Order: sequence, then structure tokens, then C-alpha cells
Amino acid sequence: MSEYKNYLHMFNRFFSKGHLASTYKPVFLRALLDIGDFEDSQKGDKLIGKEWITHKDGKILLNLNFIAVRFAKYYWDMEYSFRLRQSQDPQDANITRMVREYHDPAKKPPTIKELTHNNMEQFRKQVITKSIKPEVLVHLKTDMHEMYEKIDSNTISFDDDIIEFLHVNKTLLKKGLNHVLAKYLEKLNPMTIQISNKIDYEKATRKTLKNQASLAMLRWQDSKCFYCNRKFEKAHVDHVIPFNYVFSTDIYNCVLACQQCNCIKSDMLPEIKFFDDVIGRNEDISNYLKSTNTFYSKKSYKILFESCATEYNGGAFFHP
Repeated sequence: MSEYKNYLHMFNRFFSKGHLASTYKPVFLRALLDIGDFEDSQKGDKLIGKEWITHKDGKILLNLNFIAVRFAKYYWDMEYSFRLRQSQDPQDANITRMVREYHDPAKKPPTIKELTHNNMEQFRKQVITKSIKPEVLVHLKTDMHEMYEKIDSNTISFDDDIIEFLHVNKTLLKKGLNHVLAKYLEKLNPMTIQISNKIDYEKATRKTLKNQASLAMLRWQDSKCFYCNRKFEKAHVDHVIPFNYVFSTDIYNCVLACQQCNCIKSDMLPEIKFFDDVIGRNEDISNYLKSTNTFYSKKSYKILFESCATEYNGGAFFHP
């Protein structure tokens, strides 16, 4: 129990007084939480990277590759999906730059399992040598100096009771770390909404429009694509301001598009003339929005568009 108190004290000190110049330290600690599953009767056998954990003489020896795959997964997902700044450095966190170099725009981010494969060995090595060692292991000691010890260039050790502590407290610790991340990211990305949900987006479900709303849009658009004005055989619901920015599905931000326009537009904003058309459409359907208890503010919607153009869109606007 005394060891538990030490761990709790270290985490509480980090939550309340930890100094951040980037998201490296809380992301490292989030990755560390998975060690708690090492001896779990159900989760242990499925623990990805289990081969990088050794239980020996009352110590847990952890190869940094175990952390690296989870550490990299966070930054890869955040860059690919949400483009959130992660550091005060004008060029952003160096791991974000690594991800950009490795990422194939035509593919989704790799899974944690895929990051363990041999073809990712060089990438993991860069994550460890350029991010984890210089940016985390040294600086995290300031906040949690009793948490771990360095064994060799690629291995750190923990007292073996860390497994039970992380297993029992994983949910609470993750919530605390997500809170630290959200507060910091809000400062770096002041115009970005729903940051706390984006951090924990694995649990988020992408809601779809109700069938009634889709049928209403078919009538409003006369079964024509909102962007190219051609009749479509199958309607695709498009988020005018990209879903990965607004992280919600609201009818005032949705239109029906043909497959071609929907796929090409993808995560871009439409040209301003199309956005103006959406604003006009929303004014025409104001009674519908009220009848469905949908909150809508023209002023707020325009601010959201401008914020997305500044922080997310990257200067590319869609036109059919």
C-alpha cells in the first residue's frame, strides 16, 4: 500500500504541477498504462508488444519499443485526423514531423500492431532516439523521479508492483492524463473545438443523420448533388465543415453530394460560394431546425468556418 501511495503522489504531482513544453510527457505516461494489462488473465495474451516486457527479480524491464509504438500511434492519429499542434516549438513536435515524412496520404495511419512490424523498425528507432530519450525520459524525471530507472540505452525498469497499480487505476489515470492533454492543447489550438473528445476519439462513435433528415435534404436538393448540381443515383452525406474538425453531425452542416464530389472533397472546406449557399439553405429551413430542436447560429457557423480555414484546412478549398 505504501508503494501505491508513492505512485499516486507522483501522478498527483504531475497532474497539478507538471511543466509541459509539449505533449510528450502525458502521451508517454498514457502509453505506459498498458503495462497494467501484462499479467491480466484476459488481456495479457492479447497485449501488443508483450515481448518487450520482462518480469525479473522483482522488477519490470521495459524495452522502449513498447512505448514507442503507442507513443507514435497517438501522434500519427492526431496529425492525420485532427492536425492539432502538439508543441510550443514553431515547427511543432519533432515526432509530428517524422509522422509527416513517413505517412502515405493515400492510407490511414498504421495500427499499433502494424507499428510493431519489422518494416517499421527504423521509424521506431527514430521515435526512441529523437523523441522519447531526449524529450521525455530526462525531463519526466523532474516530475516523477522515482518512477523508473535506466538499465541500458533501450531499457528502463520499474518495481513490479507497478503492474497492479496501473491495472487497478488505469481508467482514472487515463482520465487525468487526458485532462492534462486537453488543457495544454487548448492553449496551442485555441480555435479548435471538442479537443477533449478528439484526444479520446477511439471511444467516440461517428453519428449519422436520421433517415428523416436525409429524406428532407433530398427534397430540398431535388435529388441533385449540392456541389456539381448533377442528379445522383446514390446520395452521400457530406460535412460542409469537415467532420474531423467539428467532430459532430448536425443537419445545418450537412449536404447531400454525389460520390465523386464527396470523395474528392474529403476533408477539405468547400469554396466560399458553396458555404454561402449553405448559409442561405439554413435560413430557408429555419423552421425545420426549430422543429427538430437544432441549435443554429449563423454568426457562430461563420466563425467556425473561418477557424477551420485558419487552423485545419491548409489553404486547399474544394470545387467540383
